[in-house]
Amino acid sequence: ATTLPSDVVLYLLFPVHGAAWGITLAEAGILLAANRLVRIAGYGWVARLYARYGDRRVCTLAVAAAAVGALGNATLGGFWLLLPLRLLWGMAFAALNLSTQVLATSSVAGASARSGRSRAFIALGPVIALPVAAALSALAGPRWVLGALSLV
Repeated sequence: ATTLPSDVVLYLLFPVHGAAWGITLAEAGILLAANRLVRIAGYGWVARLYARYGDRRVCTLAVAAAAVGALGNATLGGFWLLLPLRLLWGMAFAALNLSTQVLATSSVAGASARSGRSRAFIALGPVIALPVAAALSALAGPRWVLGALSLV
């Protein structure tokens, strides 16, 4: 719930305020798609990492990577500097997503309820962040919004 908003608000901010990062609309589209594309190739790697090191280590690493990505998105600009951050976020999301699915379904009894509660909790971050980010970006600027989210 705390890592997802820094990604979700990019779908609002990059197309509208791309100039603040020195990117075109086409580059914004590529950047926004990059995290999904890397997951196609990366889920197998993440699953092996998860199996080897366990939930705690992988989630800690994923949250740290998400924080680095959020801070980088707030401070860096240009397509080639932002692209590695989007790829890093894609792998962090893959690890966090795998973890929530594994933990929610680790026991058959109550798995669907745990999965539903987990997804609802995860969705709270973006639900709150999107309208707040839209309003604050108009007042304080888009980079400020991402800077604030990187501290969460």
